[in-house]
Amino acid sequence: MAPREIDLILTDFGFHATPKRNAKTLEGSIAGKTPDGQPHGRFYGSINAEGKLEIPFPQEMIDQLQRGELKIRLLIPKEGLYGFAGKDIPEKLAQIQKKKRNMGKHAARLHKKKHSGV
Repeated sequence: MAPREIDLILTDFGFHATPKRNAKTLEGSIAGKTPDGQPHGRFYGSINAEGKLEIPFPQEMIDQLQRGELKIRLLIPKEGLYGFAGKDIPEKLAQIQKKKRNMGKHAARLHKKKHSGV
């Protein structure tokens, strides 16, 4: 019996400041369908310390791969991948800037007290 085949076509990367909570599993993501009936969905992976993409395959899928019951092809368009900042990136950057400004104000107050003889 031929293995079931799944094509994972990467179309874009969204970069986020914080990990996604309650993200769909890979199986749940590919269970979606396009209007023409093709499997479609988003899944969330991560980039590890070596800069490699890690895709969280469910254990059941790993077992099927090892038994030869499943074949997964990871496809990347010839044109490359589009990358974008997630909606949380500007919020995180604003938070970091605010923290830096507040630290600068605090440091200025300490400097003033130190040099005013108080």
